[in-house]
Amino acid sequence: MNKNFAFLFFVMSVVIAQERPTWIDSPQSRYPSSKYLTAVGTGDTRKAAENAAAANLSQIFQATIKAEQTVNERYKELFTAPNQSTYEAQSDVTKNITISTDQTLYNIQFAESYTDNLGKVYVLAVLERQPTAEIYERKMEENDKLMLKYIELHQLSTDPIVRYANINAAAVFSTINEMLKQQLNIILPGATFTPKSGYDAVKVQQMLNEAKKNVPFSISLTGDNDGKVTAIVKELLSELGFVVAEKGALTVNGDVSFQEIDLKRPEKFVRWSYKFSVVDNSQNTIISLNENGREAHVTYNEAVNRALRTMKQKIKTNFGREINRYFDKMVKK
Repeated sequence: MNKNFAFLFFVMSVVIAQERPTWIDSPQSRYPSSKYLTAVGTGDTRKAAENAAAANLSQIFQATIKAEQTVNERYKELFTAPNQSTYEAQSDVTKNITISTDQTLYNIQFAESYTDNLGKVYVLAVLERQPTAEIYERKMEENDKLMLKYIELHQLSTDPIVRYANINAAAVFSTINEMLKQQLNIILPGATFTPKSGYDAVKVQQMLNEAKKNVPFSISLTGDNDGKVTAIVKELLSELGFVVAEKGALTVNGDVSFQEIDLKRPEKFVRWSYKFSVVDNSQNTIISLNENGREAHVTYNEAVNRALRTMKQKIKTNFGREINRYFDKMVKK
């Protein structure tokens, strides 16, 4: 009898251990929606399941304002003091996860996990509403203080470039706060945040637009005989909000080349390159960027067109990033 009882107990233990937890199909049964936001993720490993759970949780926030990837990157850099790591700067946040290039969620907890007989891992991601809302409010207060600091520096300066750099930094914090406010309203409906600085995103954007008008760019590229690369640079500067004029406070100098190369193959190959430097009115070089590559097509002209498309992508991504990086470094000194 004792042996039979022991065997029966063992079988029952295995069955219980293999039972599918109720939170997988009904997270609200353990974490009521009045207090928590929840999402389940699955994967072959614990890490993969956590990533999936966090991504599923982010779907709740799809209606929120999203910051561009470059804004998120600049925010992380500007928020961090020169002698401080990004980790240290964000140590007040229990758990923050970048869900995608345009969204970060704070205070995500992975409250439950379960592995089934086939090795599939389930993880429950949880945001506790009230404590998370308090974290968001603190984060927005910090951002608002930093935004005000840069606005005041903008107002104190008489140098158009310095004025622009500071209000441009302030705009990063106001943009992030707009995103956080939208997230906060989902985390704790009815919650509001009023900036003590007295400046909202609309006002900061107006100030930024005015500052850009006083930092015109001019463009001077050699080797760009048909003006197509100049047009790409002009398009980038216009998208960034700058005025392009014959004489600018900053000048983009550069050299562009397209060279046909013979690789003993049926296709036509073109080696392309550009070397850009941005100089101020004192002829100091403040930004440099050199890139090159190779493209091929059945005709030389089509190979050049393909090269231009590649150059456009790189110029808009890399040159745009270097321009923002220069201004951000200026205010972090």
